[in-house]
Amino acid sequence: MCCSISCSQKPPAFSDVSDRNDTLDSRIIIDVTDPDRDKKLKVNEETRIRIEVRNNLGEDAEFDLSAYVYDITEDEIIEEFEESADINNNERQLFVFDFVIPEDTDESNEFYIFVKADAEDNDNIKHYNEYFRSLDIVRDDNNVIVDNIRINQQSEELICGDSFDLTFDVKNIGTTNENVAVKVENTQLKINEEIKQFEVESHGNSDKAKQSFNFRIPEKTSAGEYKIKIKATYDSETRSYDKSIVIRKCPEEKVKIEKVDDAPGIISLKSSNVLEENLEDENAAIDYAPVDKRIVIALVLVFLMSLAVLFYLWLF
Repeated sequence: MCCSISCSQKPPAFSDVSDRNDTLDSRIIIDVTDPDRDKKLKVNEETRIRIEVRNNLGEDAEFDLSAYVYDITEDEIIEEFEESADINNNERQLFVFDFVIPEDTDESNEFYIFVKADAEDNDNIKHYNEYFRSLDIVRDDNNVIVDNIRINQQSEELICGDSFDLTFDVKNIGTTNENVAVKVENTQLKINEEIKQFEVESHGNSDKAKQSFNFRIPEKTSAGEYKIKIKATYDSETRSYDKSIVIRKCPEEKVKIEKVDDAPGIISLKSSNVLEENLEDENAAIDYAPVDKRIVIALVLVFLMSLAVLFYLWLF
């Protein structure tokens, strides 16, 4: 068995891992090359695991690899990965997995990396081996994140003049209390809001502060996707996050005709938003007069000439 503990110590049970085999084949060589044994893995930080498997079975084989980040104290899996590969005899295969250690992980617990490999050779004979060693997981003293960012809107689609709420949580996942300043901005939407400073207690205490803002989309805003930037500053460090909103095309403008009382013969064209149409007085009539007298005379002449032609045709 491949392991990193003394043979006099009882190995962890890994009872949450299924389909293990008591018959181990040392010709399957498993090694975790990254992280190395001295590396400290940080909560809420992306970590890369590199596992190298060597086939010394004497022939080519198909391998199914399963890897687990295991909380020994709680006796449970916190992350797991699976991958398959054909490995020729006397050759190595590198397996790479990326994961983020959950922010609610209790760093005071004991953790291990556990790997098992199932192989089947060309004669359909199955082979098995496993490997495990400890991991060192720690929590930063200063670590504030913005989480659960949401856009709440009354209508399904946002257009000019609509309002929406932006909410998010400021969470302290570090070991010390933090004074945090928050800024929300987008130049195109004329958003520029700031909360100077507030305290968020360390992880495990009152470690979360909910923030809420209300914004109105300016008139004549072009349709498209807009990114609202959220910045959280603490302990001389600033972290930025983006939240996108989609704004649909603003309503078209209509043109209505109104008379100009002090200027006979002139027609005034005025524009109004289509959405404001219902706000107008339904009983108000549109007066199209006075119209240029020359146009009226021309229309009358055309009408009389048409009658004369019809009369002439009727006679003959």
